Amino acid sequence: MPIKPARTKSASQPKYACKSNDPTKKRITRATSSRDRFWRIAADLEPTSDEAYLRDEAILAEALSEFSFDEQMAMDHYDIASIAISAGSPAFQAEALPLLCRALGKRTERLHKLLDDARVFLESRLQDYHPDLSQAERETAIAYAIASAKSHYGGEVNEEPVSAWVVDKVRQAVTFVRAIREDENACQAEFDELYKHRRALLGGIYSVLETCVDLGADLGQDGKVGDTVSEIEQVAWMYIWNHLSDWTSPDRAHAAITTRLYGLGRDTARIWRTARLRNRNRSEWIAYLLEHYGLSEKDAPDDEDELRQAA
Repeated sequence: MPIKPARTKSASQPKYACKSNDPTKKRITRATSSRDRFWRIAADLEPTSDEAYLRDEAILAEALSEFSFDEQMAMDHYDIASIAISAGSPAFQAEALPLLCRALGKRTERLHKLLDDARVFLESRLQDYHPDLSQAERETAIAYAIASAKSHYGGEVNEEPVSAWVVDKVRQAVTFVRAIREDENACQAEFDELYKHRRALLGGIYSVLETCVDLGADLGQDGKVGDTVSEIEQVAWMYIWNHLSDWTSPDRAHAAITTRLYGLGRDTARIWRTARLRNRNRSEWIAYLLEHYGLSEKDAPDDEDELRQAA
């Protein structure tokens, strides 16, 4: 049987195809399991300070406390060991991050469950100690406390500290709700005083709309306020409510209330008249274009300047 010649490297074969024989060159290895990663971390560890080690060890213990005994036994022990031996080193953050995310998720679930259970307790407590609050105000206070706990609570996730923290937030919310109610009552009383001078506001509106019948203004009849007058009046009263301090503060009053209401009604009615005139002018332009330029109604531009250019 003939002997085959030994294989030799071709001259065209690149040098980098050969394995390096340099013993100082660091070999790149791939961790294929948690066990391989554990030994890789153990081999690359460097001396660390006691303070950093104790800090990371406390973080790991706190994270594991979120899991039950059965859940801890079901975990990969090499993963936990990798986190433990990396405590105090720069590798701890990367190794502990998955476990910390799971622990934070379980902590959040327990917190939300405690808050849901506390909602019934808070409702009964508010009914007993604050019977003057309405149902809507009680719900507002509870919703504020629950939302605040979900966003800012950082203590122990146990029934007693969570309940105490939420009750304190509810107490703050009740104070806030009462302050809002008192402010609204005061504003309503001031608004009612202004509403007594409604005739002055209507006088200003009628002074403008009397000459706008051709624009479709509904002035009403038989002592009843027309739809147009009622619409403008509602806009004026809404403006007064949004700027109530300007109308009730004596330092900002430069004229009598009736005079100011008359002026506001007149100015608001003028705004309505200007808008109706613009709409009528546009309608006239559309009719003009349709008649003299053969444009269809759907081709008529929306902007008045474009209408003039088209003409």
